[in-house]
Amino acid sequence: MNVTDQIATPLSLTPAAPKEFVYSTTTPTPIVKTPMELFPLYNGKNPMLTIKHPEFDLSDSPVNIIDFANQLLHTMNHYGGAGLAAPQCGFPYRIFVMVGGIVCINPVIIESSKDTSFGKEGCLSFPGLYLSTTRPTTVRMKYTDEFGKQIEATWTGATARVAQHELNHLDGIVFTSLVGNLTLQMAKKKRDKMFMKIKRVVAAKEQHLRITGKDKDYAKTRTETSTHMTYQNAPTTAVLSNREN
Repeated sequence: MNVTDQIATPLSLTPAAPKEFVYSTTTPTPIVKTPMELFPLYNGKNPMLTIKHPEFDLSDSPVNIIDFANQLLHTMNHYGGAGLAAPQCGFPYRIFVMVGGIVCINPVIIESSKDTSFGKEGCLSFPGLYLSTTRPTTVRMKYTDEFGKQIEATWTGATARVAQHELNHLDGIVFTSLVGNLTLQMAKKKRDKMFMKIKRVVAAKEQHLRITGKDKDYAKTRTETSTHMTYQNAPTTAVLSNREN
């Protein structure tokens, strides 16, 4: 059956709120004209991220796969990710998405280069944590897209790294398991220093508003701090209490 012709359950399929999650999804992203539902993001404490997920059955999909892929991409874009896997949002589906609107269902690496590269990675399930890992520089991957088309693609550089990172999520592997304990602890200390700096900046802004008497209007006029995961645009203080320890 063509996937686009399926009669599927309408996508009001946000899973039950997890005990441990990273971001609040109560406010739709302001950058789209028609708000689309955001999926929750599970953090590293959630067992969903440590399970190898079975092949996704496109012939008996529990969701409209095109709608699901769009929402997964929307969630990834909202939080500034380069890739996002369905298990990170609480869905046990062997699906991930990447920048450029790439949707990979049941992906398999059929060839990888002997050449490797050592590069820094981040993860939306581990906000503020950056780790350097060694991965093949080039991979050839076979997958099905959201329209049911079989695709083979060769990716290199950053795209290859993202694809391998997201495929790891489908196999229950998180990037913290790919480095030594000392490296991980040092990265966590660096993350904690960054978060403390953010807290100080936020506290200073709030104090300035109180001193100038502008705090009464702040709730009406403020814009939320972006949650995009980059060094220049760090996560909000709201996520700090939910982060992985």
